[in-house]
Amino acid sequence: MRLEARFLEGVKVGAGLAAVQKGGNVVLEQRFVNDEVWLPSYIEVHLDARLFFIHKSLNGNSTYSDYRKFHVDTKIISGEKEK
Repeated sequence: MRLEARFLEGVKVGAGLAAVQKGGNVVLEQRFVNDEVWLPSYIEVHLDARLFFIHKSLNGNSTYSDYRKFHVDTKIISGEKEK
């Protein structure tokens, strides 16, 4: 599954205290692992943002893989000492 989103207009948050500029984009990919669950496999972000008076360009990507299933055993014990 793949989602691509692009900001066609700038977005202001909190009365303009934070903003994302027009033209930014985000790509999210997920894959079905072990025929059981959808998990993220790739994320890519390209944004120009402003928080208060600080302008920042966010550019990056991450790839996720090697998902492994594991099992955990738990044992509930009371706080009283056994006799």
